[in-house]
Amino acid sequence: MKFTSFIILIFVFLVGAGCKPYDPDQNIPPKQVEGWSPIYASSSAIKTVDAQKIDKGGKIYSKGNLLYQIETGKGIHVIDISEPKQPQKLKFIEVNGCQDMAILGNVLYANSVNDLVTIDISDINKIEVTDQKENVFHLVNKNRPPARGWFECIDPSKGEVIGWELKTLYTPKCLY
Repeated sequence: MKFTSFIILIFVFLVGAGCKPYDPDQNIPPKQVEGWSPIYASSSAIKTVDAQKIDKGGKIYSKGNLLYQIETGKGIHVIDISEPKQPQKLKFIEVNGCQDMAILGNVLYANSVNDLVTIDISDINKIEVTDQKENVFHLVNKNRPPARGWFECIDPSKGEVIGWELKTLYTPKCLY
């Protein structure tokens, strides 16, 4: 009986010791820690620009001689595949926070962070946003990171938060 009581007492102590709420007066930020950093976009304009390097390629969609490939968080590459052995990057459609897309006819549907955008792609050199529905998706919380822990405080002067990335932080000021 004494041994069981001892185990229960230790368990209660350990659980209680690990559940301290955040107190800014007592929780001193670590000098270095893995935490969340906001990803900013200075403009939410959707536009076509010159072809870009593929860094974080995602989903692809083929339509005729064109291949569309997501650049995770940034937009959509447009690639001419009429000669499969020599694909040519044509354009890049900037869509902040883009993670997914679909095409029906000459209309491209994509997410721009949490919004659903409809883009006329009948002339890839002159795209046109035909509709944008706000907050259709709940992919990014613009006010706090996706998991608890230390994070860089949001700085509105840097633009709109379009995502979060896990990285090494130095003396972060915010805790979630």
